[in-house]
Amino acid sequence: MKKLEFSEQRRKDYEALPTGMAIYQVIDGKIKTLLVTDKLCEMLKISREDLVANLDKSMFGFVHPDDVGRMAYFGKKFAAHSDEKYDVFYRWKTPNMDDFHIFHSVANHVVIDGVTLGFFFYTDAEESGKNNQILDTHYQKYANDQMYQDRLTHLPNRRFLEIFGMEEVSKLRLAKQHPVCVTVNIAGMSVYNNLYGLKKGDRLLQGLGELLVKEITEGHVYHNQDDHFLILTAAAGVEQKIADIHQEFSDLAQNEAVDLQFGLYDIQDDDQNIMTIAHRANSAMKEIGHDRRLHLKKYDPAVEEEDLEESYFLNNFSRAMDEKWLTAYFQPICSAKTQQPAAYEALARWRDPNRGLVSPASFIPVIEKHHLTYYLDMYMLWEVISKLRTWKERGLDLKPVSVNLAHEDFEMPHLVEKINNLVAGAGLDRSLIKIEITERDLSKNTGRLQQQIDQLRAYGFEVWMDDFGSGYSSLNALNDYHFDLIKIDMLFVRHLDDKSPLNRILIPEIVKVAHCLGIKTLAEGVETPEQRDFLQRAGCDYLQGFLFSKPVELDDNLQAVL
Repeated sequence: MKKLEFSEQRRKDYEALPTGMAIYQVIDGKIKTLLVTDKLCEMLKISREDLVANLDKSMFGFVHPDDVGRMAYFGKKFAAHSDEKYDVFYRWKTPNMDDFHIFHSVANHVVIDGVTLGFFFYTDAEESGKNNQILDTHYQKYANDQMYQDRLTHLPNRRFLEIFGMEEVSKLRLAKQHPVCVTVNIAGMSVYNNLYGLKKGDRLLQGLGELLVKEITEGHVYHNQDDHFLILTAAAGVEQKIADIHQEFSDLAQNEAVDLQFGLYDIQDDDQNIMTIAHRANSAMKEIGHDRRLHLKKYDPAVEEEDLEESYFLNNFSRAMDEKWLTAYFQPICSAKTQQPAAYEALARWRDPNRGLVSPASFIPVIEKHHLTYYLDMYMLWEVISKLRTWKERGLDLKPVSVNLAHEDFEMPHLVEKINNLVAGAGLDRSLIKIEITERDLSKNTGRLQQQIDQLRAYGFEVWMDDFGSGYSSLNALNDYHFDLIKIDMLFVRHLDDKSPLNRILIPEIVKVAHCLGIKTLAEGVETPEQRDFLQRAGCDYLQGFLFSKPVELDDNLQAVL
């Protein structure tokens, strides 16, 4: 659509009108300013050229940040003709104005030469001396509109919060109060509904709404959705009010099936988006989880940072495998006698194109939390098999590689057969793959795991117990399961340098017991020559740790990638 051009005379007539007015046209989805009156330029203390340029760049460039969301909402409805009326109060300030002034803007659609235009009329309401009253009147006008009101509790709803929430924050600031946001959730509401029916559940929601309104004398209460409420109020005394509400709700519900949970966010001066504010309060509340000992959690930005990190790894996990961001690093396992590599342990590393090499402490817990370890472990197994096959094809001296499997892996159907088929299909000897299972995972499985361990060993795979001594039933595990090697937990090695002689007594005894059972031993976490020498004297078969090498990436020629 082309821009409508006024005749020179008509433009002069419009610009000379003794009222603040601007005419806009939507062209290819963008709002263009056709003209502004001299009076509007005078009101805003800005030249016509600068005003038009700024309006074309952004309709909200001079608007108070707290009012932008509301203006955008009604502006979009007006531009789309879904609401023919535009009647908005907001604050406006250009660089030459001393402070924000409250403007009242009304608009109508006008068709000229077949083109629909928006005629906007502006009045400076500053002279009335009732700024807050103007905002309150406008606020209450929409608060009583059924479109913005929850039908059950008659409280302002989520739509009202989205449009007017920052206005309420602004009112608290103007009243010299520090604003906070509180989210309120009824934990166990579905159980309550099942026990007593939906009608009684609705009465409970209504009762909570009335309780919140009674207690919150400054600010506003909103029925966000379902059994979630939100409060914007002053910070002073808010925690005591929350405690009072919590107690009164217990009296109201008279049932231990339900309880209130609160999330508290201290609104900052640079917060400009009400939904971001609500999200932060809600994030704090979610930290309570199922812990009935807590009813209030305050927002911690570090927790949100963790959530963002978690989301990043979850959203990119499949891509990391497809695009080989995930790769195998290899740490040598050395003979205690010769101190030369006898095997390697394969460890997962995430090489991110934007973040660089990511610590496994950042992504492994996320994968474990969301039960994705099977996919990572199978990916790592295939990476190791591929490396071993390449090294074999090049005639290199092959060393066995241990891979880690989690207890959840053994719950997948036909796991043992899959491992065996992958190794056999690659033409590798089964002695080249060692299977590591952590001691803590043994307590999470029953006789089925023992059968699978025996099946792996029957195929020719060695099975190792990782982190031996980290649990409470290490010796029982040696009796219940058949292992070829135990890896003594690195905490034993780390505390060898302590004044307490306990670990210096325990490690040789662990080695003796293992050897009596025909089980080899490996001590991990070896970092000093003194630790190495002690472990050699204790009779350990293998040693692993930074003293020999950190985990490194190995290329197709078995050389470390630097």
